[in-house]
Amino acid sequence: MTTILNLEARTVPLTRLDNGVYRVTGARIPLERVIESHRAGATPQEIVDSFDTLRLADVYSLIGYYLDHQKEVEQYLREQEEEGEKVRHLMETAQPARPGFKEELLRRKMLLEDDTVFATAETLDRIMAEDDTDDPTLEGYQSITREA
Repeated sequence: MTTILNLEARTVPLTRLDNGVYRVTGARIPLERVIESHRAGATPQEIVDSFDTLRLADVYSLIGYYLDHQKEVEQYLREQEEEGEKVRHLMETAQPARPGFKEELLRRKMLLEDDTVFATAETLDRIMAEDDTDDPTLEGYQSITREA
């Protein structure tokens, strides 16, 4: 007796949104995340482990689609990257410049992570305003808090 396999055509599990972005159907994961993971050397199982809403069969289908339509998918990925750069540029130009903002956040983080300092936001602001040191180390922040 010979078993006959049902050789059905499989639909690629992708849904195209109104903005042109392709997402894995039922998972909200963009196609580019799956392809980036695959190109980075992740196995289909590792991709599913990274995105728990994906099904293993869908990941295999997506990789197969990518391999069969590599030129088109690569073009889509380039277009998505360009669109992302445009949006990033618009966001950066719309935001006012805040010199020292990153450093301020890092200082606050260090103060909050220091278990000897229990400070309110107002105390942190006062400490930051009084900080005239250029010492970005935890020791520098501890000396500031001891003085405060």
